[in-house]
Amino acid sequence: MEKRAKINLFFSIVAVMLLTFLFVPGQVRAEDQNVVQLDFTNCSEIDTDAGRVTYEIEGAKYRISLYRELDFEQMQRVAITSNGMEIDLNAFSYYLEVAAVADLEDLENPDSVLPDLAAVQLYLGETVFDLSASPRIQLQTEQFSGTVHIDLKKKDVAPPGPSYPDEIAISGTYDGFGMEIFLNGERIGQESAHIFGTGRGYASGDIYNMLQIQLAFGDGAIGSVTVNGTAISLPENVSDTMTFVVAPADRYDIVVTKKIVPVPRTIVWDSDKSGQPGWNDDERVKNGTVEILDVQDADGNSLGLKDVRQDADKNTGYANILPGSKVIFRLTPDYGYQLTSARLGDTSLTAMEEKSVFEYIMPDANVHIAGIFEKVENQAKSSAADVKAAAILLADGEISSGSVVLSVKDAELTDAQKANFEKAAAGAQIIAYTDLSLEQIVYKGTPDAVWADRLHTLQNKATVKLQLAQQPSAGEIVVIHEKQDGFYESLPAVYDAATQTVTFQTTGFSNYAIAAKKADTKDDQKGDAGKTDGASSGGSEGGSKDSTSSGGSDNGSKDSASSSGSGSGSRETAAAAVSRTAPETGDATSLWWPLACLGLSVLVLRTVRKRERNTHPDM
Repeated sequence: MEKRAKINLFFSIVAVMLLTFLFVPGQVRAEDQNVVQLDFTNCSEIDTDAGRVTYEIEGAKYRISLYRELDFEQMQRVAITSNGMEIDLNAFSYYLEVAAVADLEDLENPDSVLPDLAAVQLYLGETVFDLSASPRIQLQTEQFSGTVHIDLKKKDVAPPGPSYPDEIAISGTYDGFGMEIFLNGERIGQESAHIFGTGRGYASGDIYNMLQIQLAFGDGAIGSVTVNGTAISLPENVSDTMTFVVAPADRYDIVVTKKIVPVPRTIVWDSDKSGQPGWNDDERVKNGTVEILDVQDADGNSLGLKDVRQDADKNTGYANILPGSKVIFRLTPDYGYQLTSARLGDTSLTAMEEKSVFEYIMPDANVHIAGIFEKVENQAKSSAADVKAAAILLADGEISSGSVVLSVKDAELTDAQKANFEKAAAGAQIIAYTDLSLEQIVYKGTPDAVWADRLHTLQNKATVKLQLAQQPSAGEIVVIHEKQDGFYESLPAVYDAATQTVTFQTTGFSNYAIAAKKADTKDDQKGDAGKTDGASSGGSEGGSKDSTSSGGSDNGSKDSASSSGSGSGSRETAAAAVSRTAPETGDATSLWWPLACLGLSVLVLRTVRKRERNTHPDM
């Protein structure tokens, strides 16, 4: 029973929570709203079909409409459905607009009273608004709450204003639908895109005149104002109304432009036919990738990538970007290709510090990126006296972008370096010292401006060809490389006498020596029997990293090797280590190791078989 009671209590609690969730709103908060009631006091008619309210004052008719402001400064009329209708002033910016209504019969009757907005005033509670300056009044959420009592009354007769001594000519032009101009509170002419008239003010002296510009309802915001050729400074976030003072003059030529609301433009690219099946091959991005890294405003503030859709794996994307914005691209060519033009369409690309990154000012046009990467071969150039020409071939996948430049020049060596090259040459005659350098380059839109990275060591061997300026006297060519760590290595090389070209493979690019060696004779082979690596004939070199000796010493070296005599502390050269020969024919020492291994194998097999018989007697 106790268990059943606990179960019933559990389900009761769950039911209460569900009911609470259903009947208690969680998304709407009262403090986020400002709902007001519109009370049209003393109105003549509420036309629910037209959604407007009509007032009749001394035989003249006026109509009140309700508007709300949408995005991009657009206005939408809201139907007035009843007296006392509710609106939320925090949800939208609401406006009341008063318009004069004249029937055709009134226009034809000379005795009829024609409506004039300058003759009436709009009352919102205790606040009075003059409609001669603007027929549209905003219901400010900070000013109104609860019930807003709205009334339209005849304007009280104002006391005489200041008398202005001078007549001033006014000329106004506007590139929009229409505008109104007021001089010292007096409207000049009627609403129009071209206004001509006169008003009263100060044509000279020290007293300034006041001008007011009011754009037609729904015509956007003021973009610029000039008076007599002088630009007027606009306040921040200026809307459709602007009041300012000007120095006295007998004429004001006023030019007003509306604020241009920019329309986003599109950037699009694709490398795959599945994404854009209607595109031709020359309309696609090939042999490289496109990526948008950032979008910035004109001042360089990041706008993020909220309007960018791109897929790096498929190399496709599009973006909606306002003209004038800065687009930061990464345009990466494949290996063997380059960006050969610093333009997208008619707009320039500006290379930035980071490799393959460009800045682009978005034009007021759509941009289709295609065909920007072109084939570019690797380059090799020689300024060395002993090398006429050069060429290089990289292994597949060695670099992923751009191309390489192999540069060959005369090596600048110290006496110690030359001595080490001579030792590593092991008697061969050195005919050329060269400095090989390799750079990966990526165009900044032109071959004359590149990002360059020095490549000292490759992951895989590259094939290098050097065409010698002169035919060497000896037949065999030896290539010796001074490695980055200071050691020397002898590289296998092939020499083509017909073209005087040396071909070898390497992973390092620094100082090289090319040496010519005479072919060994039979007497030389007999005389050299039993010798090991090539070495210097004697002497010492303190502190040298790469040296060998048959006598004497190398102070400070860590490794040693000697062919005769005591060479304590002498180090074997890397070149000698690379070129060490195999044991000579007839050397009995080389036979002991195979025989010893064979005997040991037989002994192990016999032991294993003996244990198996002891474990399994029936076998």
